[in-house]
Amino acid sequence: MPDINFSSAIAAYRASARHAGDIVPHETHADKAGAAAGPDSNFAGMVRDTLKASVQTLEEGERMSMQGIAGLADTRDVVLAVNSAELTLQTMVAVRDKVVSAYDTIMRMPL
Repeated sequence: MPDINFSSAIAAYRASARHAGDIVPHETHADKAGAAAGPDSNFAGMVRDTLKASVQTLEEGERMSMQGIAGLADTRDVVLAVNSAELTLQTMVAVRDKVVSAYDTIMRMPL
């Protein structure tokens, strides 16, 4: 088995990243600083933004349902909005179940 040191692995990674730079632009140091300084760059902000987007999706599904009942929306748009809302709700419930399970596991850990 050949000896691989850390610096050669880093050099290989950088070389492959230069080749991939044509496909995916590299993140600059200023981009990293701006992202870290953003108001929602932490986990709580990410969760808050995700929940807001989920609620908006659910509200859109409800609004499109009401428009469909009133005959003001295309059936296809109503079905897409309702399916999207249903999938969002199922995802939120699955995430909630995982969080509760993780909390339960942590609480059962011996001190």
